[in-house]
Amino acid sequence: MKTKRTVIVTGSMLLVIYIAISFWIARDVRIILRSGMDNNTNYSSYMNEQAYDSIHPIQRKMSSMDYTYHPKYHSIGVPLPLHFFGYAKVFVTHRYDQDNWGFSEPVTLTLKLRNGKWYATKVTIKP
Repeated sequence: MKTKRTVIVTGSMLLVIYIAISFWIARDVRIILRSGMDNNTNYSSYMNEQAYDSIHPIQRKMSSMDYTYHPKYHSIGVPLPLHFFGYAKVFVTHRYDQDNWGFSEPVTLTLKLRNGKWYATKVTIKP
């Protein structure tokens, strides 16, 4: 009986830790996507250049050089993180709906834990 209780308590603690880390990842994913959309950002602490180029509309040739990021037009869905120790794969949808153009697309991010932050190493967007 004591073994069964130990297994249940340990399993419950691991589940709580997994969910807590998932919330941490979800928060950092929102920061990564907002940084990737902004022109005037220092993205190097959140993602590499390939990830930034995959997210940013000018780098993707979706918008002209006069693009300015407005957070009020940007919405990010609920991230679904799958993680194991310092590695995570996150599935999320983000939408940008400005007056003259916009998009809604699913994004897959590959993240690694680096210096206490989740760092995007690869971003895949399916239009």
